[in-house]
Amino acid sequence: MVTVGDVYTPDQHSIIAQRFLKQSCWLWPYFREAFVEGIVAGDHEYKDLETEPHKLTGEESRWLGKDAEWLQAKWKNNKAVELTPSVLLSVRTIVGIRHERDGKISKRWSTKLDKYPLSLVLSDPPVPEDTRFSTTKIDDLTVKFPLHSSAIMIDPYKMFGALCEIIEHNPPANIKVLIKERVFEPKFLKSFKESNSCEKYFSLNFVARKLEIVPRTLSKITASVKFEPGHHNFGLNIKFSGRNQQVLGYTRRRQMNEGVYGAWEYSELAIEVLEQYKKSFPKFSLL
Repeated sequence: MVTVGDVYTPDQHSIIAQRFLKQSCWLWPYFREAFVEGIVAGDHEYKDLETEPHKLTGEESRWLGKDAEWLQAKWKNNKAVELTPSVLLSVRTIVGIRHERDGKISKRWSTKLDKYPLSLVLSDPPVPEDTRFSTTKIDDLTVKFPLHSSAIMIDPYKMFGALCEIIEHNPPANIKVLIKERVFEPKFLKSFKESNSCEKYFSLNFVARKLEIVPRTLSKITASVKFEPGHHNFGLNIKFSGRNQQVLGYTRRRQMNEGVYGAWEYSELAIEVLEQYKKSFPKFSLL
């Protein structure tokens, strides 16, 4: 068991904020770079340095205590590290780099916000900088896109996926290309969209009543139903709730807001498949 102590105390919250907030840090034990979005120290919460820290309410302090207890147990059980997380950082770990239009390179941070104890965070890099994530260099168009070399268009509004040739550089961030072959939408995709544009969709409860199947069973069999031993799957696999994926022409799930999705709906084609499924497995559909 390794015991880790705190360099800072919660009452030094202003010093902690000046040193870590809105800056990069490195997380032990793998020293992965992360960006500090917020800090909670004692009963103060910092989200930026331009405004006064937020004074935690009683309810917020209780939730903070639960987070600290969870982190303490996690590190003790998983890493054999004994610590008291009195100061917590909200961080986003690095996931890669982004090439900007002006040639500059910026770091890409995770969309997920993680809690990390300050006692396991370094403010300075313990090892030499990973050149894969360096932002000090600037892309040179003449090197990245040499004249007369081949490239692929990725503009979604202008021939996405078309093969082209670099014929001229227009610094700092533009190049002129010659399209070698125009890309058109595949005929099968166009015909598929046209054939499904008028497709009607029905709610899960409507389909369940129509087929006389329990709604929960209907939801299960249109997804994945696995049985062991043998790794058998008796589901239709026309919807995937965990990944928010659907099979075009059979199911759909409308997005209400960012990260919020509505109920599943089924098309007439899906109903036909379910009717055949019920005929083939009448006992299974009654579960």
